[in-house]
Amino acid sequence: MYELEFTPEKNGKTDKKRIDDSVRIMQAALVSEDEELRNDALDCKEGLCALHIEKKFIDARRAKVKIVYRFEFLSFEEKAERDETIRNRAFPYKEQRADIPADIVRPVVVGMGPAGLFAGLILAQYGLRP
Repeated sequence: MYELEFTPEKNGKTDKKRIDDSVRIMQAALVSEDEELRNDALDCKEGLCALHIEKKFIDARRAKVKIVYRFEFLSFEEKAERDETIRNRAFPYKEQRADIPADIVRPVVVGMGPAGLFAGLILAQYGLRP
């Protein structure tokens, strides 16, 4: 697991193009003094692995604002395994969808904010017809 810090630009111009997080990390990693980080970044640049950003947060302690990224380089097999684990945790009952009886009372979602829309989506994916 690696960690890089960036100082945000204080330039208020909106016409400047926004740099993607992964591009910013790779640019800094390729010129890093840490040899292990530089080698892993080179492998990733050559297409041998994938960049996985674990966490992005703002550290504003001591009046110095920094954007901090925690990330790692994963092989494609590790990334696929991690994605499958996340999918299984997000939808733990997906294999039970076919067992829903036809006479079940349809659930009602109250509210159309972000939480209500997401609840409706998940219920629909489980086959409950909200």
